[in-house]
Amino acid sequence: MKIQIDRQKKIVEIWLTNQEQQNVAVMESLADYYRQYQAEKYKVAVFLSGKRELRGLTEELLLHNRRTAAKAELAREETQQSGMTMGM
Repeated sequence: MKIQIDRQKKIVEIWLTNQEQQNVAVMESLADYYRQYQAEKYKVAVFLSGKRELRGLTEELLLHNRRTAAKAELAREETQQSGMTMGM
């Protein structure tokens, strides 16, 4: 378990490995962290390690974002062109 505390932003990040996620005692201990830090008005975020290969997922995400950005750019260009045509 890795805990990062940003006192300026009042955020607590708790990072758990796959092994820790399977440990009942670790999962139950999260309630103590929630109580402790919420009492101090902190937001608590728990990040769970995934089970899939990161490299492939990152590549898929980047490709998806690039396609989405390209579609949005094309739509903007089409809107601008149709606006110019109507103005003539």
